[in-house]
Amino acid sequence: DQWKSRDFTLDIYGSGPDDVALCERIERYGLKERVRMAGFERDIRKIWADHHVLLMPSRSEGTPISLIEAQICARPAVVTDVDGNGEWVKDGQTGFVAKEASVEAISDALERMWSRRDQLRAIGEAARQAWLAKRDPDPEGTLLALMLEQSRQ
Repeated sequence: DQWKSRDFTLDIYGSGPDDVALCERIERYGLKERVRMAGFERDIRKIWADHHVLLMPSRSEGTPISLIEAQICARPAVVTDVDGNGEWVKDGQTGFVAKEASVEAISDALERMWSRRDQLRAIGEAARQAWLAKRDPDPEGTLLALMLEQSRQ
């Protein structure tokens, strides 16, 4: 496998009921030098100060806050094309999209990311700009205007 010779690390943030199973798999596959359970971190700036890409190989997803946080911090993402992810990540422009949640599709997206690793900073900045373009600078005002409009109908 080509990943065995590549210089990378994977930090898994958050915690949940599968933590023990994940730790056991990391140990079983001899990945302790590359994969780390990082737990919960409240300050996203600490995460993105030292990390370059968000990996979200989800089977289902809404619009994940971690994806938005990565984009705010100008980091590209590798995501599966489930639910809202394709609306936030444009393949090759603001990140990389796996066509489905399968080993083959995610591997393909990771390969495309790796082949453009020298461009990750620019892709991350494009992700940030795309987020800024979608951002509502006055969400309360927008909600109020919608409510007023509905009350007049």
